[in-house]
Amino acid sequence: MKQWLMLSCLAITGGIFGFWAGVPVGALLGALVFVAGYQVWTKKLPIIPANMKRVVQVVLGANIGLSFSTDTIEIMKSIWIPALIIPLLQLTFAIGIGFFLIRFLKFDPATAFCASVPAGMSEIAFLAETYQAKLPLVVTIHICRVFFLVITIPFVVFLLW
Repeated sequence: MKQWLMLSCLAITGGIFGFWAGVPVGALLGALVFVAGYQVWTKKLPIIPANMKRVVQVVLGANIGLSFSTDTIEIMKSIWIPALIIPLLQLTFAIGIGFFLIRFLKFDPATAFCASVPAGMSEIAFLAETYQAKLPLVVTIHICRVFFLVITIPFVVFLLW
């Protein structure tokens, strides 16, 4: 019970700190850094059971579903071509990167493709776990991707405007 309380306190504290600091996706990254740091340091936190992870997936799915409205459908009618082309291009590049990781860095296919797809951290972690990819490797690559994008996108936007 003490371990679960510690996990909850770390996640909440890290999430609040990340949000308060104004870091993009700060609540997620703050909770991740606090929990990961403590786990690396002590190795004393519990593993979340699979059924609890399914509950989290349901909540995430509901949250994404709630972002849809009639306005979303109206917008999709006018942007369906780029909305189709952009993910196809991203998937094409991700597959190419995945093959590069398999061929030159000797990643297994599940880890290579989970590490290369442009997706949200929580979604990709669920996929990596489902396909028995090397979760620490996939998460580390995605953390680096998120940090890189969070740092560079403001500069790109600034330079373009």
